[in-house]
Amino acid sequence: MASYRLHLLMLDFNAAFAEGMKDLGYVDGRNIQIDWRLASGKVELLPAMAIDLVASRPAVIVATAPVGGLAVKTATSTIPTVVLAAHGGVSLGLYQSLAHPGGNITGVDSWSDELDPKRVTILKDIVPNLSRLTVLFNPNDPAAPAHHDNIRKAVTSLGLRIEPVAVNNLSDFDAVFERMGSDPPQAIIVFLDPVFTTARKRLVDFALEKKVPMIGEDQGWVKLGQLISYGATLESIWYRGAYYVDRILKGARPADLPVELPTVIKLTVNLKTARLFGLELPPVILAAADETVE
Repeated sequence: MASYRLHLLMLDFNAAFAEGMKDLGYVDGRNIQIDWRLASGKVELLPAMAIDLVASRPAVIVATAPVGGLAVKTATSTIPTVVLAAHGGVSLGLYQSLAHPGGNITGVDSWSDELDPKRVTILKDIVPNLSRLTVLFNPNDPAAPAHHDNIRKAVTSLGLRIEPVAVNNLSDFDAVFERMGSDPPQAIIVFLDPVFTTARKRLVDFALEKKVPMIGEDQGWVKLGQLISYGATLESIWYRGAYYVDRILKGARPADLPVELPTVIKLTVNLKTARLFGLELPPVILAAADETVE
């Protein structure tokens, strides 16, 4: 096998991607050189990082999340790029369509219009007297408007009120926690974003301290103590990313590789947190749970 150079703008789940590459016969330092670049939640660094990666002319670039994908798209229109968890890459302009990406970008999306309304419904089932829903979002996240539109439609039909809380960067969290601490939310929904992913432990600890039911996309948060999650298994998306890299290294063009949607959606519940909060989870939630955490 020939030797290749691969650059990555990654969020997390590096082990899942590395495992996928290994299973396809790629060993870092032997037949492929993988350069990992992590912004650690500082998304403002991504444009410069993308320019730096492009300048070194790798065989493939792998980017994660909308901000990572758009940073690479701005930096190059020629280097093959795989974007993971784009959260609606068609509407963001990363590719022309799922079936026919068109340009130099393909990958595995994580977006589905049905997921956000379902998360709101799950919270309403768990907290029947819920009247106001706190929505944590990053205004700099290109996918945030689509999330908001879906949430807004869902809360209107359920008679709920949205309390949006904007977090632009990691330095905003002290003020956000102080504000929410003085008037604790009834429930929280959080969009997956590099800033929130980096601060997930602080967010989960806050929810535990204030006994606030919180739902998000990533099952890993539930293992930290978050009450519940509903979304794609991100490890499977990262693992699948290796397939796209392999196809490209073997001569396929990103324009000809259809973008995939996640095939595994999981409902994960933390039973210990439910007991801590004094919540009696509805049988419909327990029956639908794909995984429970004690």
